[in-house]
Amino acid sequence: MQVIDEDHYAPKLVYKSRPMTLSKDSVGTRYLMIAIGTRVDPSDPQDLDQVHALQDAIKVNQPGGPGTFEILDWDQASQKKVRNASLVLASTITQEAVRREGRG
Repeated sequence: MQVIDEDHYAPKLVYKSRPMTLSKDSVGTRYLMIAIGTRVDPSDPQDLDQVHALQDAIKVNQPGGPGTFEILDWDQASQKKVRNASLVLASTITQEAVRREGRG
């Protein structure tokens, strides 16, 4: 399980099945996303059944029921200014530079 916070950091990776409590204190942000990966041999029907059982066993709950999603009041002018500056910087990157860095 990979836990991804609202700033797109991954503060936790969990490799074993166990009950876990996630909170703002343990993750660092109010909102989070979790990604759970399973490996399966699609040519083996028994393996597919086992993976389906594992997926069905995943439980998520929130004491007190669902919370509320509160959107921050972003400063739209500053956000646009930073975005435009980022786009200008990105326009200077050539495919050759990307290949040279080993990213393309």
